[in-house]
Amino acid sequence: MASSMKKILESSFLLSASNLLGRFISFGAVIIITKALNLYEYGALTLAMTVSAPISLLSSFGLESVIVSDMARFRGELLFGKLKKLIRSYSLSKLLLTTIFIAIGWYFKPFLVARYGDLVNDYYLLLTLWIYANIGFTIVNAIVNAYEKFKALAVSDVLEVVFKLVFIVLFWLVGIISVQYVLLAYVLSKLLVTAFLAI
Repeated sequence: MASSMKKILESSFLLSASNLLGRFISFGAVIIITKALNLYEYGALTLAMTVSAPISLLSSFGLESVIVSDMARFRGELLFGKLKKLIRSYSLSKLLLTTIFIAIGWYFKPFLVARYGDLVNDYYLLLTLWIYANIGFTIVNAIVNAYEKFKALAVSDVLEVVFKLVFIVLFWLVGIISVQYVLLAYVLSKLLVTAFLAI
């Protein structure tokens, strides 16, 4: 019991500390982004991020905590066949639902272009990549959570914002910073941190 409590406290501290450090580092990226982009571009970036969030949430109906709990239970009970089946069905359903939502977005693209102009055409592909990168990360994150690798999760929190900051600084120094390149920095960072967690 004492060892379980100690593990919970250590994990909570690690995740809180990494979250705090991540926010501090990401503040540097925000400063560069707001300095490099004009008000219209920054608004477009914010809109793109806002639009992508519900798709990730709807693709699993907010059941991540239940899925992680079942994965951890199957792992604890050594029911590895059930664990693999759950991971496979969870991953496939999340990818399928995401693809359906993106297809619906593609179908309504002419309406969106009429309403928002070239914003939709300019960012649609990168936004789609960002959504899929998020889905991949969410799947891997759920598995890592179920295996209680909290140190890896804490490190990944910090790594993602470090990667993001490095890419944004790099694009800024080269002189190619734009909404597209900020989105690309987000996508690349998410893919790298997902690969780190998957190893």
